[in-house]
Amino acid sequence: MTPLSWLTGMALVAAVVVYVGPQQLTAMFRSIGVVGVLAWSAITIAARLVQTGTTVAPLSVLGFRVHYGDVFWMGWLRTFANQVLPAAGVVAYVKALRHKFDIPWPQLAALATPQFVLAAAALGIIGVAAVLSNLEAPDLPHVLLLTAYGVVLLVAVGVARGAHTVLRVLPPFIAERLETTSDALRDLAKRPQLLLVVIASHTGTILLRGSRVWLLFAMVGYSLSWNEALLIAAVAESSILIQFTPGGLGIREGALLVGAALVGIPIEAAAGIAVVDRILMLAITALLAPPAVVALR
Repeated sequence: MTPLSWLTGMALVAAVVVYVGPQQLTAMFRSIGVVGVLAWSAITIAARLVQTGTTVAPLSVLGFRVHYGDVFWMGWLRTFANQVLPAAGVVAYVKALRHKFDIPWPQLAALATPQFVLAAAALGIIGVAAVLSNLEAPDLPHVLLLTAYGVVLLVAVGVARGAHTVLRVLPPFIAERLETTSDALRDLAKRPQLLLVVIASHTGTILLRGSRVWLLFAMVGYSLSWNEALLIAAVAESSILIQFTPGGLGIREGALLVGAALVGIPIEAAAGIAVVDRILMLAITALLAPPAVVALR
């Protein structure tokens, strides 16, 4: 799967780059300038700080003392690993948490709820709000999106609240092995305030990521309304549900193009912004991964 995912991701991004052309990309970077890159970087770091809370809060509830700064740096190792292999970031993240804080595997498994399920719930909330705020007259694309985000939200909330129950009704030889994980999931599920805090953190993270895309569009001359920017952010972030290529390579770019098309942004401009956003993300990851290794020693 590794060569195929790499080739697929690279082919998709290469197609977008060829479509945009080096001259337009150069012109976009000039328009964005140093100030734009610094602002984009500040928003990205702020988003990562907010996202860190989605790990710290549930682990604290489960009785573990974790340091916010350490988890922040682990996030950059996770992002770096994700650029190498799909889901490799999760493996690196879990290993770092276990090594640094000596967290047992069952409790780490329970982090799937705050890390992935509640992230999907946050995406569903933003997606529903984004579609409704842009729905002047019902049409098929918007109705399909609204339905999809609604289903994602309902399923995610259902899993977050009932995953521990599902584990307990598995065959006994499996349920016994997963008993500790089930207990941890139950501890998280019976704290609605914690679930709301984690969903709010994921929501804030998605909104911040969306604001950096809004910033890039603004720097190259496209003024987006808040609801247009919200829809682009929601569709672009939907790529987190499809982790076939490393770091969503090519998939996020395609999702951003779809979101931009829904609000009437020319495909040439959207493609350029998608590539610029990818280049900046790769650059900041390469810049912060080494200090992350040093900080976690």
